[in-house]
Amino acid sequence: MTIAFGGSVWLAEDSAPAFRACTIAGCRAQYGGAMFCRAGSRPLLCDCTITGNSGSGAGLYCEDGSAPALVNCIIAANGGTCCAGAGGGILAASGSSPVLIHCTVAANYGAGLTILRDARATLRNTILWGNECGSTSMEEGGSLDATYSCVQGSAPGQGNIEGDPRFIRNGVYDFEKWPDVIVQPPDLRLRPGSPAIDAGTCEGAPDHDIAGRARPMGAGCDMGAYEFSDEAVTTPFVRGDANADGAVNIADPIFCLMYQFAAGPPPGCIKAADVNDNGQTDIADPIFALNYLFASGPEPPPPFAACGADPTSDGLPCDVYEPCR
Repeated sequence: MTIAFGGSVWLAEDSAPAFRACTIAGCRAQYGGAMFCRAGSRPLLCDCTITGNSGSGAGLYCEDGSAPALVNCIIAANGGTCCAGAGGGILAASGSSPVLIHCTVAANYGAGLTILRDARATLRNTILWGNECGSTSMEEGGSLDATYSCVQGSAPGQGNIEGDPRFIRNGVYDFEKWPDVIVQPPDLRLRPGSPAIDAGTCEGAPDHDIAGRARPMGAGCDMGAYEFSDEAVTTPFVRGDANADGAVNIADPIFCLMYQFAAGPPPGCIKAADVNDNGQTDIADPIFALNYLFASGPEPPPPFAACGADPTSDGLPCDVYEPCR
């Protein structure tokens, strides 16, 4: 279900509804732009996305005594009314106790998680990263129980890490243009080499991620809403089109040379600039491109003739490649 622009979800006191595979977007309210959990309510949200909402506790406002449980959820690009104490992602008011399991809370304006006095938040296998005013904001008397989670700025607890989770694309936002705050959509799946891969605990973890893929996909459960998959992390692109103008021509090796040796802008898709597909970008790539274009050299390896995924595994990112969108 999709709840679109113009409203928010208000839960009755002591209610316990379940929301599955839902999207709550573009809602605005003074408290709880997307969802307001009234006293004693115990909602369950599974495989849900909460994005582009505005207000204090823009993603989720938890009133006294409420205890929402979020599993495999994304709370991203929501905007609080201000940075100090308003809560861009989730606000836990006094006496509330939200629980986040395998969630990703990112790119919210305000703290990702705000915990007021006498409130307690529990995180497991969850990522809090890249929020405008830090991952957490906590008043005296509030408490955070985080385990096996990636929390920017660190959080004490078993199995926690604070290294960059390396999302495929962080996204670009303009929170002054609500509800159209998303300038470039994020992709909050994990890149190869992310420290969040296999770093979670499988104890009590759901058997699938937000995209429906089996959990775990690798040696262990990953942190966040997505399980890492080699098949899932490659943005479609055309190899050799380093400047992403939709054509492979002389402009591309020039672009590569400017990027490598003259402080030129980086490619939006580094993989596209790896013209010879050796897993790195260096002088050999523009040479390979020039040989192909002007000396009857071999064409770049796939994907080349048309948009496609990289068939070879390497650590190079491809954040965005507009011609294949």
